[in-house]
Amino acid sequence: MDVLPMFPLGTVLLPGNPLPLQVFEPRYLAMLRDIAGGDGRFGVVLIERGFEVGGGDQRLRSAPWRRSSR
Repeated sequence: MDVLPMFPLGTVLLPGNPLPLQVFEPRYLAMLRDIAGGDGRFGVVLIERGFEVGGGDQRLRSAPWRRSSR
């Protein structure tokens, strides 16, 4: 099973759009070194909770998901 490194961000990244990163945390610097030494692929995942995003326990307010009755 292949493993794709994931970079958590408080923003949405659209395919093909550039996203300048300022990486300073040692754990992410190490991850980027591993990525550069490998195939260069990584993913970006939206993080909405946790101290990394600031502004309290939850960043986004979301409604419960409901299946259409059709």
